[in-house]
Amino acid sequence: TTDKEGNTALYWASRYKRKNTTDLLLAKGANPSKQYDKSKDKSNVKAGIVGTWTNSSKYRDYENTLKVVYITVVNKVVFNADWTYKKEMIANGKVVPDGGGYNTYELRDGKIWLFNAMGTNSVLEYRFEGPTLVLNGEKYTKKTK
Repeated sequence: TTDKEGNTALYWASRYKRKNTTDLLLAKGANPSKQYDKSKDKSNVKAGIVGTWTNSSKYRDYENTLKVVYITVVNKVVFNADWTYKKEMIANGKVVPDGGGYNTYELRDGKIWLFNAMGTNSVLEYRFEGPTLVLNGEKYTKKTK
């Protein structure tokens, strides 16, 4: 049987890397062509997530006591169509990579799940307010070329 999107139990088991369940379903005769294929999944494109998103803030530099100086910090988040991910912060021209080392993402249950090589993950709440992407309460605008 399939769900309302036409996906089978095998699809969901393979999508969420449930190896034992996937193996069991295949052993019981599930159609192997119904497995999840991430390279064909364009739900990120359809959702409007794909692109380079930025936000910027100004912070006072309290180390400079002679005069009031502000530092501009730009956060840049990139969601690629091939499900790769990158985040960096640019402060006064210096690039600081994402400390978590997240390099891939998935959309699950209305959230963005980030993954890294260490096997840990992080979850971002997201929504759109018109053309603005809100990630965990921070507003980002899409960078155009």
